[in-house]
Amino acid sequence: MRQLFRFVAVLAALCCSALTSPLAAQVSGGVQCQMMTMGDGSKVQMCKDAQGNWVQQQSQPASGSSTSGFPRRAEVLWQGTFDMTVSKPGRVKNLSVGGLLNAATGGQSQRLTGELTIRATITDGMIAGDVSGTNLESVRMSGTVQGDRCQMEVHNGRLDVVYVGKCNAKGFAGTTDGKSYNGWKQKGTFTTATRQLTDLDLRDRQQAAQRAENERQAAAQRAENERKAKAAAAELAAKPNASAAQARALESAVAQDSGAWSMNRYNSGSIRNVKVLSSGSTQRIRGEYTFNGGSTGWVEADVVGGQVQCLQYWALHGCCVQPNPMMKS
Repeated sequence: MRQLFRFVAVLAALCCSALTSPLAAQVSGGVQCQMMTMGDGSKVQMCKDAQGNWVQQQSQPASGSSTSGFPRRAEVLWQGTFDMTVSKPGRVKNLSVGGLLNAATGGQSQRLTGELTIRATITDGMIAGDVSGTNLESVRMSGTVQGDRCQMEVHNGRLDVVYVGKCNAKGFAGTTDGKSYNGWKQKGTFTTATRQLTDLDLRDRQQAAQRAENERQAAAQRAENERKAKAAAAELAAKPNASAAQARALESAVAQDSGAWSMNRYNSGSIRNVKVLSSGSTQRIRGEYTFNGGSTGWVEADVVGGQVQCLQYWALHGCCVQPNPMMKS
């Protein structure tokens, strides 16, 4: 009878341990490891040495591509499938051997399969990203990349979940293990392929080069615009001046037309620097003016038989405004 009680106590301890032990710890190659949060909020991987002491594991940053085929800094999109069993242990109704065995083996259980998506950023051997899938809660996970092995996990008070396995530039596949605060556990496998892999250092260099090229082109365009503006100003300055009569006719035409302006206000009498652009039966003249107290603009007009026609303003280039036919030069 004493041996039976001893067996029950040992079995109870084993069952309770199985139900409550954290899943942060992983055993790989006989070495127990887990992710720990440091005082500054960073996460490091700790493994037990031969003496049973927890020792921080150093990530293996690489210059350029790492041994796993990832760039030093990378964004990666893995997509694939998962196959897992989700279970919830039964309640312990009594402390008999049969009751403990029923609680450990008689809970709810179901198989889940579906699509899995992992979007992650890798930086110097550390990995962080979002894991989501069919009927799976999307969670933010972090971990390490060591050689061709990736480990991503989350421990947020509601979930303790780990994804661990072989990873490289072609994909990420392995096992997943986890539990939730309400007792549900998950255990299974996953397989993904790489859908997108971006070398962030290369992208940054390319973007910097593109910005430099854009700035160079913009500077060249500004210089070309300035050159054209100076050439146009010099060409206009070389044109003959219009007669005083033509200048007065242009002033009168603009003053009259400005009465219909909805937004700007013409500064009366501001027409100046009136030039003759072309001569013949139809003369083309051009004058500068001010509006709204000091803003500058220009207007061109045709003069036919001494009559001002077709006002074309700088802001409405190509639009011909007919002035009062009585305006003559």
